[in-house]
Amino acid sequence: MENDQLTGGILQFLPMIIFWAITLPPLWRIAKRTGFNPWLSLLMFIPFINLIVLWMFSKRPWPAVDGKK
Repeated sequence: MENDQLTGGILQFLPMIIFWAITLPPLWRIAKRTGFNPWLSLLMFIPFINLIVLWMFSKRPWPAVDGKK
């Protein structure tokens, strides 16, 4: 019975871990490109805080894009 609960708990977190593994590297690179600390990308997984972080990313000049102008 205890093994079923342990397996069920792991299976519940598996999609979340896969989602983090897919979304974290691009967010990490975006933070580095905009001049922020890459650890700031971890805040993207906190509801409502992620909106503030996205706003910060959007208002910061992007050297790769703005340098071409």
